[in-house]
Amino acid sequence: MKNYRYTLEGLDCANCAKKIEDKIAQTEGYEQVNVNFSTCKLTFQTSKKENIKKEITNLVQSLEPEVKVLDEKDKEEQAERTNTE
Repeated sequence: MKNYRYTLEGLDCANCAKKIEDKIAQTEGYEQVNVNFSTCKLTFQTSKKENIKKEITNLVQSLEPEVKVLDEKDKEEQAERTNTE
């Protein structure tokens, strides 16, 4: 099992965080799922090898369409774009 960590940009409700956490936890292949509303961080473990971010994004956006799922690479690219504008 590998650990994953994403930022949920646009998450603005503790109830929404709980819905997302429950939905991912109920999805086969995901364990130790936690959504920390105060830091907007999603963490989980999985042994899946492919399309993890895509599947997580689809699960999150099925409940909260305005929430973006960002990994460290996405956040760095976003910071670079902000700095160059």
